[in-house]
Amino acid sequence: MAFSPDDVRRATDEVLSSSDYQTDLPIADETVEGTVEPQGNEREPETTTWSRGSHRNRSDEPIPSQSDRAVSGFSSILLLVVGLVAFALLALWVFSSIQAKTRDAETTKEQTHHQDNAEQKGQAVPADAESLAKQGLYGEAIHALLLNAMAQLQEQQPTIRKSSTSREVLRSVHLGGTAKQALGNLIQAVELAHFGGRATDSATFHSCTRHYWDFHEGSQAGMA
Repeated sequence: MAFSPDDVRRATDEVLSSSDYQTDLPIADETVEGTVEPQGNEREPETTTWSRGSHRNRSDEPIPSQSDRAVSGFSSILLLVVGLVAFALLALWVFSSIQAKTRDAETTKEQTHHQDNAEQKGQAVPADAESLAKQGLYGEAIHALLLNAMAQLQEQQPTIRKSSTSREVLRSVHLGGTAKQALGNLIQAVELAHFGGRATDSATFHSCTRHYWDFHEGSQAGMA
């Protein structure tokens, strides 16, 4: 039995119109690379590119061991301790600097006051002692003050032997209480500087200058 072309076309239309057959090409569920054309008012999708390893699971990242965590914690504590020590040292330095400036200011004020009083009384520092003090040789300057005091004593009391030590002179000399005490203070300051190794400075020199003038005034009063 032969079929005409019209018979074949009708049979084909009947098969394609049936819901039992898929008439469209299948569409992939996932797009590996490329773009999808927008339909109507749909937003144009972005182009996506996927590569192997572009997304890693956080579980793949290395987990710090207990020893690593311990080292990290120790480093943090060490840095904190170093910071606290540095801060304490800085605070101590600032405090020491302030104290030193305060002491210097008080010393300068005291020295100025003493010099003013000495000038008002007509008291002048012996030239040799003053010259040494201006050069910063305070140990030699206070020794010069003592030598000047001893020279005055020998003028007042010629019986004093030049070979006697300062302590021997102090024990044997006839002086009033104030003058003898001042001479003893001057002798002690010189002994500490030359034999005891004590450092001397401007304050030491001005203190010995007061002892020298206390001795000078006391010895002159005793002679009157």
